[in-house]
Amino acid sequence: VIAATSCGDGTGPTFGVTGLTIGTPLTETVSRGGAKRYSVPVTPGAAYQVSLTGLTDDVDLHHFGANTGFSSPSFCLVSRTMVLDTESEACTAIATGSTVYIGVDASRATGSSVTYTIAVQGVPVTALTLSSPLEQSITQGESKVYTVALTPGTRYSASITGLTDSAVAFGM
Repeated sequence: VIAATSCGDGTGPTFGVTGLTIGTPLTETVSRGGAKRYSVPVTPGAAYQVSLTGLTDDVDLHHFGANTGFSSPSFCLVSRTMVLDTESEACTAIATGSTVYIGVDASRATGSSVTYTIAVQGVPVTALTLSSPLEQSITQGESKVYTVALTPGTRYSASITGLTDSAVAFGM
């Protein structure tokens, strides 16, 4: 959610952005219909997960990547955002810049305010070798990121086998 207000003096609107630190959760409250904006310094090319937990009402997580204007959502490798009610939300992505921008939108809240905890965690990246299977496990809500060196113009296939529950794989 982006709101613009004319200040009448040519300087344009201003809005507060709260700084976050990787690995340090922050509990916040936002009024119904309001929004909060966050920034967190990251290492370009690194994987991270932004999560909202402990929701007391419906808020939505918006990942803007390196977009300082909070105007264009950015791609999540694994996305569990825009979920209804008080279910946790999360986005796993690769940093394209040195700062990531995040929004929390309370326009769907039914109560007067919503309390939640926002956290940003680094996600380890595991390097794979072509044609070498890797046995792994993952817990509910967890994300894992893998890389593999490929030759441009060559076709490849990837698979996940031996599942004991549902999982989703995304390629870039």
